[in-house]
Amino acid sequence: MRHIYANRAAYLLAALLVVATALFAWLRSEGGTLVALDDDAPEVTEFDEVNGWAWRETGEQVFVADCQGCHVRLTHTPELFTAEGGRSYLIELVLFGFDGEMVIDGSARQVDHPAFAGHDDEQLAAVLNHVLVSWNNADELPEDPDLYLPDYIDEARDRELGPEEVAERRPSL
Repeated sequence: MRHIYANRAAYLLAALLVVATALFAWLRSEGGTLVALDDDAPEVTEFDEVNGWAWRETGEQVFVADCQGCHVRLTHTPELFTAEGGRSYLIELVLFGFDGEMVIDGSARQVDHPAFAGHDDEQLAAVLNHVLVSWNNADELPEDPDLYLPDYIDEARDRELGPEEVAERRPSL
């Protein structure tokens, strides 16, 4: 008799997982997020006006769709951005990926970060800017930071680096 209850419990659990998966898929398709994003990010209206595109919305959408699965918060990005060679490194990281050892919170880890060169220049510039100003990261940036423009991404595409080369170029913090 116990096996009948065990089978029913397993079927119920499976049904709940299917419903939860469907709900999560629907939430993601509607642009929903399970992570609260920082509303205190500074306005960067000059950037929007000069380039004629709303990078904030695009950046958040790309982050939710392609980055949030692995990264909940990226609070070390301003440190990389302001390090010598850091601006270029961040572009190379999203364009060409990363394959090597990285020290994260004091621990050395083997990291294999995918390349996102298939995204257009506006999407990559937008997601980099999104990460730079979210989660109170903007407080760690210099005053009036030179945020990423799609042209910066376009120029970097010519470098054609491998993920191992990107790992070697990571600034030491």
